[in-house]
Amino acid sequence: MRAPGSSRNSSTRKRSSCSCHGKRSWRSRRNKPYDSPGAELFHYKESGDERCSFDAIIKTYKLTDPALLDMAEIVRTADAAPRVRRPEGAGLEAMALGFRTNAKDDFENMRLQFPAYDALYTYCRLKVEGKAKLEHAT
Repeated sequence: MRAPGSSRNSSTRKRSSCSCHGKRSWRSRRNKPYDSPGAELFHYKESGDERCSFDAIIKTYKLTDPALLDMAEIVRTADAAPRVRRPEGAGLEAMALGFRTNAKDDFENMRLQFPAYDALYTYCRLKVEGKAKLEHAT
């Protein structure tokens, strides 16, 4: 995935505005562009609070899974400036920035991050079920 106007052979990759996952907007027959200014699925404000592209996906597709909604709060903290912040968000942001720096391109970045997001979803599911609690977060 390349940012609009970027060269496939560019030695310096352009960074998207999304610090969390480092993904760039792209199109195909099955996918919508997102996380890029002007895209339908992008950052927005709700009741004066900043929301991220992950929130836009949940809202657009009317997703209601409690674990996914819990995860959205964490992703929002890592990728936007909400008034209510989750402690897990700082760790997610740090990991995402590290993955983005270590990955050779956006495809590798996503491949590396998928297991982290799977694990985060599992944590959120366990938390919602009352089976998990952070011991060291403040």
